Amino acid sequence: MHLLNNAQLGNNGRSVGPGVGTLGLSASNITAPVASPGSKMSPDLITKRNLDPSLLSPVPYAINRGRKCVPVEKGVERRQKRMIKNRESAARSRARKQAYTVELEAEVAKLKEVNEELQRKQAEFMEMQKSKEDLVRTNKIKYLRRTLTGPW
Repeated sequence: MHLLNNAQLGNNGRSVGPGVGTLGLSASNITAPVASPGSKMSPDLITKRNLDPSLLSPVPYAINRGRKCVPVEKGVERRQKRMIKNRESAARSRARKQAYTVELEAEVAKLKEVNEELQRKQAEFMEMQKSKEDLVRTNKIKYLRRTLTGPW
């Protein structure tokens, strides 16, 4: 059975021996034996009777490293407000995206109509051009011309 002795304690009462860890619960340093996977430690050392039950009560302040102590309720409230703002922002973003998509679809439909109209006008113009060329060819007077390459 491993027990903590004065040689194993160091660094403000925290254990430094093999197979034994520390359990810090609040501002005061309380050490309790914690078995590591490689150690053979009796289960009766790790019991609730070794710890003071008053230290296991919930702490009214969130424990954050390097930050000021903020009451838990205040932190939860801030997180909820941030989540609500994030949801509202996401909803606005989705609405903007949908409006932009509808606008683009309307523009595409309009451009398709303009394109069809222009293609129809181009086809009419080409048909008129072709009919004019045919008319000019048929109206051309056919007559004999004098050639310089004749046998006479």
